[in-house]
Amino acid sequence: MSVDAVAYLKARAAGRSQDAEGHWHATERAERRARLKILQLRGLVRETQDVWLDQRAADLGATYAFEALIGSMVLAVVAFITVLGHRLQSRFSQAARNLEIAKQERIEEARRFASFAEIGSDWMWETDARFRFTFVSEGIASIRQDPQRMIGFSPFGGYTATPNSENAYNTAMAHIRKHLPFKGLVMPYDIGAGHIAWISTDAVPVVAADGTFLGYRGVSRNVTGLVEAQNALTASEERYHSVLDALDGLVYRARLGDVWTMEYLSSGSKRLFGADPDRFVGMPAKALCALALHPDDVARHDLAVEQALQSRSVFEIEYRMKASDGGYRWILEHGRVTDDEPGLAPRLDSFMIDISARKDIEAALAAARDAAEAASRAKSEFLAMMSHEIRTPMNGVLGMAGVLMDTDLTPEQRRSVSTIRQSGESLLRIINDVLDFSKLDAECMELENLAFNLHALLGYSIEIVAPRARAKAIQLNAEASPDLPRFIRADAGRLRQVVLNLLGNAVKFTEKGGVTLKACAVTRDDGSAMLRVSVIDTGIGIAADRIERMFQSFSQADASISRRFGGSGLGLAISKKLIQRMGGQIGLASEAGKGSTFWFELPLVVASAEDVDEGANGFSAQDVENALATIKGLGRPLRLLIVEDNATNLLVAKSVLAKFAIDPDVAGNGLEAIEAVRHSNYDVILMDVHMPEMDGLDATRAIRALPPPASNVPIVALTANTFGSDVENCRAAGMNAHVGKPFRREDLIMAIADALNGTVTARPSLEPAHASTDAMVVDWKVIEKFRANSGEDMLRLLIDTFLGDTAKKLQQLAELLRGGKASAEAARIAHSLKSAGAMAGAPALAQAAAAMEKAMAKGGVPTEGDGRALSDLFEEYRARLVAKGLAA
Repeated sequence: MSVDAVAYLKARAAGRSQDAEGHWHATERAERRARLKILQLRGLVRETQDVWLDQRAADLGATYAFEALIGSMVLAVVAFITVLGHRLQSRFSQAARNLEIAKQERIEEARRFASFAEIGSDWMWETDARFRFTFVSEGIASIRQDPQRMIGFSPFGGYTATPNSENAYNTAMAHIRKHLPFKGLVMPYDIGAGHIAWISTDAVPVVAADGTFLGYRGVSRNVTGLVEAQNALTASEERYHSVLDALDGLVYRARLGDVWTMEYLSSGSKRLFGADPDRFVGMPAKALCALALHPDDVARHDLAVEQALQSRSVFEIEYRMKASDGGYRWILEHGRVTDDEPGLAPRLDSFMIDISARKDIEAALAAARDAAEAASRAKSEFLAMMSHEIRTPMNGVLGMAGVLMDTDLTPEQRRSVSTIRQSGESLLRIINDVLDFSKLDAECMELENLAFNLHALLGYSIEIVAPRARAKAIQLNAEASPDLPRFIRADAGRLRQVVLNLLGNAVKFTEKGGVTLKACAVTRDDGSAMLRVSVIDTGIGIAADRIERMFQSFSQADASISRRFGGSGLGLAISKKLIQRMGGQIGLASEAGKGSTFWFELPLVVASAEDVDEGANGFSAQDVENALATIKGLGRPLRLLIVEDNATNLLVAKSVLAKFAIDPDVAGNGLEAIEAVRHSNYDVILMDVHMPEMDGLDATRAIRALPPPASNVPIVALTANTFGSDVENCRAAGMNAHVGKPFRREDLIMAIADALNGTVTARPSLEPAHASTDAMVVDWKVIEKFRANSGEDMLRLLIDTFLGDTAKKLQQLAELLRGGKASAEAARIAHSLKSAGAMAGAPALAQAAAAMEKAMAKGGVPTEGDGRALSDLFEEYRARLVAKGLAA
């Protein structure tokens, strides 16, 4: 039997097999070699490739089977013991290696633990069951303690209880006695030399497996800096809150997120509203505002905060807030919205203070102010009314005195009339001064800024006072520097008023010598140009101790001055107020007995000739001189009849004619005109067209029907109807010339001359009645031109006359329109308002009246609303004049 066969049989007997590749395992190979060796020693087998030779071949199978089994078992035991030994040895070796690794890891872990324990100012420690240190890390040196010397001492023995830490200490001690963990125990620790360190400690108990308490293990750290910072912060907050609590107001903070939330309120809420501030913390701020604010102020308050939120800016607002008694208190809130906290919504920091007392004072002051203003208005209205009521008859007195002066009078009569006229002029000046001062004192006078000829204004002023200077035989001079501009911008009327006042005073207080008016342009240190006007006299002068009083109200240099020279003492006070209102200054230099120099300076604003409404009349000065020559060529005073029903137009016409020494007769309508022509011979008639009783066209036809020479009198139409058809109608009725209203004085004098020469002319109005509907309420150029041509007194008389007459006509028109019917009388009133408004510088009123007249001519029926529109324009015109001090 071959070796492989024996091995195969042995393997089967032992219950083993080859591996997947037909190889024997190492242990099986050893068993096989041992078994074959035994068989060979017994002579039972010999190794051959063919068969096993045995003398007992018959018993070979059985013998082999038994011995193979015994051998296999022996080999199996030997192999098992061998393998087991190998395996145990391998496992013991692995266990030894694992134990060494674990030992090294524990050593490394201990090193890491020791390293961590020594890092920073924290220190780790352990105690035994009697609370004595058994271990302390090196970190305890941060509080000047030696870790080795701390062994055996209690970690809780060095604490020093303070009022602020006593409760925390007692709580921690209670935990320690019960062997409980504790965390965040912060206590002051006496580290010697009078120093205290604040220590924060966390600790847990160490317990054996059987539950026996072995001690504590913990970590401590030095938190002295943190505690001191916290104490400083707490002290700062306490001071801050103390200040807030001391404030007479309320401080709050709100977070302006999706819902405005109240974060903080100071204790001022108790004083303001009797409410604990803690009640409001966390509540919606808008809801609180809606409950506490006055309903009328909620939206305004929210809007102020919203605007501040959008612009991240401050706001200040006053509103009413409900108090604890149910009433409302006035609150002033000043707040700021900021957005400097990343991740958080913007916040509102605000301060509120009760201003109810201030509001009460303001209300009282407002009431007092209103009462004072009412009293001032009443005074101004009274003065204006009295001025108006006195000026009107005084103008009549002065006018009649002038008429008497032109008649043949005895010397005694002339002296009496002269005294009447001088007294009347003095009284009129006082009335005007009182009214002007009242307006200036109440700051109701507005100033205008128009271009005008400065040289002409100064020359006019000299011309006004020249007669008085000649009467006293004193010289009157005027000097203008070469650099003085001819045209400037300012309030010409008020400037003229000041110059006339200074010149008038100089002439009044100078008995011999002369008065000089000087004007020049000066440059200040800051580079600004100024107009300087000086009035120098050789009069009585002023004592040094009286100079400061000269510009005070109702003040003169000496009480005897008023008795000797008269006057109210308001002229200089008014001049000072006017100059100051115009941005200038006024002063004087004087010496008793040696004369005075009064001066003023105003900002100099140069204008051009194009800015001044001059030279627009279409004819030259020579034409006017020729016209005047025609009138003077009569060799006697011109006999002139004015037919005019409108008081304003009549006053303007008479004022213009007076400048040319023409004194007209007056008729109020066509019938009166016919009667006047029948009894007197006139050189020229100025005929209005629209008049009551009989209009100008019918009156002209009637006059032309009279026997000569009355029928041949030249008639000039003086009307606001300026269309071509109107001119043709006038000519068809027999008129010789046509002058439109409003007119220039040159227009009128040229028309009169043309009529005397037999020339048929038609001169348009200064401003067509059909001009743009967006006209000015007041045309100040018209006002100023009238003032320049006729003087201040005539201007005031014109305005008073226009206001009084127009008010009556508007009332009549309102009564006519109330019936809803158009009438000839309503059309006549509209026509009268059109012309008078243009003459008085009220273009808006004039054009509105012209539009009404035109509509009625086409069959339209004006309404009460149309009448009210005219009244509104009239009242606005009046208000503008009141603001200028020209009307009551």
